[in-house]
Amino acid sequence: MHEQFVGQTEEEFQNYLKNFGIPVEIWGRGDAKAVSHLMREVVDGETVLIPEDRELLRQIRCVAVNVIYRDGKYVYKLVEDRQEFSDGRVRKRKTESSISEKIRPGEKAKKAAERAIREELGITGQVNLSGGKESKEIRESPSYPGLKTQYLRYNFNVKLNQDQFSPDGYVEKQDDKTTYFVWKKR
Repeated sequence: MHEQFVGQTEEEFQNYLKNFGIPVEIWGRGDAKAVSHLMREVVDGETVLIPEDRELLRQIRCVAVNVIYRDGKYVYKLVEDRQEFSDGRVRKRKTESSISEKIRPGEKAKKAAERAIREELGITGQVNLSGGKESKEIRESPSYPGLKTQYLRYNFNVKLNQDQFSPDGYVEKQDDKTTYFVWKKR
């Protein structure tokens, strides 16, 4: 039986993951994030790692928000076009929702959805969220190959008003990557 990770360094964390047979040597390439990304998620409390016998389960609580705009003639849905990492990699993901965000410790799902809209899209003013239906799924995350992830997801919808709508889409800049969002006609 493995214990919960209590180390301090990235090397200790990497060794902990390897003890579960996680292929960390392929992380940080292609669509996969680096070990440091996962360690940051754990330290920030956004991810919990649960040791179960010889397997490790990553558990996250997140929100998925579909962003819609109606111009009177058409309905548009916002989609993630791509992520460009600071090391030059480009990742194109097929996501069902427009945006998603991990829920912080102690944060309510609706507040996390509002934060995601503001942080990822730079939207200001009142946001009209609806939904909040909960779903669960366990699958391997493309961000961390070889690590099974349990997603506890809260699904929301938001309709933007004319002042919040940017016809050219939105760009979110972070330290390690830039994410580009574009509109698709439905």
